[in-house]
Amino acid sequence: MKRVIHSPASDAWLRVGLGLALCVGLATGTWAGQVRMELTPNVVRMGESADLRIVFENLDRAPAPELPPISGLRLSGPGVERSFSMQTVNGRMEQTQQIAYRFTVIPLQPGDYTIGPYTYEHNGQTYELPAQTLRVVLPSGETGRPDEARQLSDLVFARLSVTRDHVYVNEPFTLTISIYSRDVNVGRDMSLMNMPDTGIQLQPWQELRSVREVVRGDVYDVRRYQALVRPLTSGTLTFDPDLRIQLLVPRAQRRHSRWDDAFFGGGFSNMEAHPLELDVEPVTVTVRSLPMEGRPEGFTGGVGRFSFDVHVHPRENIQPGDPISLTMRIEGEGNMDTVGPPALEDSDLFRVYPPRVTQSEVDRSGTRGRKTYEQVIIPRTGESGEVPALVFSYFDPDAETFRSITRGPTVLDLAEAAVTEGRRVRADDVGDRRTRIIGEDIAYLKPPPVRWARIDDPLPLTGVWFWGLHAVPLILTVVVFGWARHQRRLESDHALARRYRAPKRARAGLREAERAIQADDDQAFFDGLWRALSGYFGDRLNWSSGAIAGDEVVAAFRTQGLEPTHLDQIQRVFDACDQRRFAGAQVSVDEMRQLLQDTRTLLKACERVRT
Repeated sequence: MKRVIHSPASDAWLRVGLGLALCVGLATGTWAGQVRMELTPNVVRMGESADLRIVFENLDRAPAPELPPISGLRLSGPGVERSFSMQTVNGRMEQTQQIAYRFTVIPLQPGDYTIGPYTYEHNGQTYELPAQTLRVVLPSGETGRPDEARQLSDLVFARLSVTRDHVYVNEPFTLTISIYSRDVNVGRDMSLMNMPDTGIQLQPWQELRSVREVVRGDVYDVRRYQALVRPLTSGTLTFDPDLRIQLLVPRAQRRHSRWDDAFFGGGFSNMEAHPLELDVEPVTVTVRSLPMEGRPEGFTGGVGRFSFDVHVHPRENIQPGDPISLTMRIEGEGNMDTVGPPALEDSDLFRVYPPRVTQSEVDRSGTRGRKTYEQVIIPRTGESGEVPALVFSYFDPDAETFRSITRGPTVLDLAEAAVTEGRRVRADDVGDRRTRIIGEDIAYLKPPPVRWARIDDPLPLTGVWFWGLHAVPLILTVVVFGWARHQRRLESDHALARRYRAPKRARAGLREAERAIQADDDQAFFDGLWRALSGYFGDRLNWSSGAIAGDEVVAAFRTQGLEPTHLDQIQRVFDACDQRRFAGAQVSVDEMRQLLQDTRTLLKACERVRT
């Protein structure tokens, strides 16, 4: 990972030096190109880091060196540092331009290490870099022979655990990732990838309270994260995640000026984060289907431990046609979000309406709480004097058996409907002889239709509008399901979420740069342009925004097959930002417009590349 290091004081001197260089022009000279390698400090403890700097003086566009891996050490970087200085030698102004590539050396185990020697070739010249030695010792208070020295994997490691390794379909279980650390500082950011995305429902990760545990006689700080998992299909689930954490290591102490002293603020940022991938032992969970043997007829899919109650109201003075309310409450622990009440079938004795949820108090995980259902039934006659028994069945995974709870039957006080004879009206009873009796029934007579239609006319069951309207609910269902699945994936995959966020951050920075062009403010322009570049490439490559540099971005996209023209555009735009940020170079409005157009072009090209 790259990290650009500079200080406000050095920025100010850099601007002054560049201004003087532009004034003297051809009257100035440069020293011969040089390359050197520096290692500070040369003795560190486990959990600390050292700085390896390869410094290029007066070498034009020297690329970053590629260092081979070293057993027992981890090299992170490089970051880039740029500086400019001027001095008078024998009455002649001499200027020195310096580029330093900075690698962070993180020890993985104690011992003595040799870094180098290396040979660097540039523009036909060969430069020799002498070897540097690094001694890594145990933290303070630890003793032991070299063969007993602890490695980094002894100071920080991770474990994955589950509450049950044999579960049934729809039986929730808890997945816990525990990060153990001692004598090292671990950041709060955690990235967990390569999790199963089918066959399970994974709730968002929740951080628990940190604890301490004793492992192999040593005390470790333990940071724990938990997520609830519900298997949806039978089979074998294997959790073999890729875990990445942030290891906080002290910066190597190098004072460039008196302003770097801790009293003036240098001590507030003496830690820097480096990504560290931890090996996690896989965990396997066997998911079994619910047995068919002994499954009750009215089983509705409940898996867990539940209670069931029924309340019938009213129970007295009921006549056929009067509504009766059945209030059913299910409470417990299990798949509460999908469990349903027992079914009461429609019959000749009762007209049954579908139940509806009137109250739901279920936690965010959907595994604990209570649900209240209300169902209306209407007696058709007064022959039956009771509500049939309601049987709620569920599967108990602890006992590995089905259980049933029966409530009822409930006795009702039903009465036959009173039959009243209607009074018939005869012509003799009517005083007005002009009144005619048109009937003795009270049935409603349907009036004739306004428009008659032939019975052999085809119904409008064809046509684009008919099938289009019927397809709308299906299309909406597919869209909502796809959106929900996409959101769950973004919650569990931090790198993917940052990938989708990258274009948005780029557009925001480009809009800011465009407003700065209209105001002719080059400082605001480069601020917006840098925010667009660092925000986009940081999210796109899942890097820290403060660790973005042009050569590393070019190297990352070169391996993905980006065209050389766009690679050159990336380097030119980053160089222009560096010149303005570090050297204070002035640019015209036309140059700013061209840089903005180049940035838009290269970002569009990068979007077409899969990384």
